[in-house]
Amino acid sequence: MVRADGGDPGARRAARAARSRRPRRLVRTGRGRRRSPGIRVIRSVIAASTAAAAPLLAGLAFGTAEQERLLERSGHAVRAERGGRARTPLGDARWPSPLFGLGAALTGLALGGPVAAVLLGAGGAALPVALRRRRRAARSHEVQAQLVDAVAVLAAGLRAGRSLPQSLELAGSEVGPPLGPSLGEVADRVGLGEPLDAALRDWEERIGSADGRLVAGVLRLHRRTGGALAPALDDLIGTLRARLSGERELRGLTSQA
Repeated sequence: MVRADGGDPGARRAARAARSRRPRRLVRTGRGRRRSPGIRVIRSVIAASTAAAAPLLAGLAFGTAEQERLLERSGHAVRAERGGRARTPLGDARWPSPLFGLGAALTGLALGGPVAAVLLGAGGAALPVALRRRRRAARSHEVQAQLVDAVAVLAAGLRAGRSLPQSLELAGSEVGPPLGPSLGEVADRVGLGEPLDAALRDWEERIGSADGRLVAGVLRLHRRTGGALAPALDDLIGTLRARLSGERELRGLTSQA
């Protein structure tokens, strides 16, 4: 039977079946591979999502580091969950390297694919480490300069008849951050009943420098042996100033080389 429009029903069914068996339309890429338009849409969505998430991760990382820096400047040391009373070295805020690396990797994946993700991820993870080392070196030099003023305040307080904890409290109020608040914290801990040797040992670990160990050692030694501490601190001031001057000269020669 032939329909009025001249079409054969069997032929129509055969044509529809042939069209349904045709392969999906593929788009040839520049490298010779063929991809479906749907894959391109999915990749575009993933790229847009990762590009939007990368700034959020970077902002979260910077916000975490900034929060710890503010805590450090206010005198509240960041305590580690492991290691009991272990504290973060003075001025050494933790920069969340994994977040930087993840954000950079997502950006690289969105912009250039897996290879760019690996390269940017490695660079993003290494950047906070380099920044932390640079900041630690600058803060160490700043603390070393403040140690001279702090020891001078301690000697003046002892000559005025104050005890060593009271002189530490005075130095904590007279010397600015980052060193001053840490000295005030030592005085507070001693006032709450903690032994002075333990508080000084913890402070020495937080300072993390040879000059800090020298100051803490002199204070502990004279506390145990007795004697006039103020003259010993005067001699210590001269030693610290000579070491600081030598370090500045060395830094100047290094920068000129």
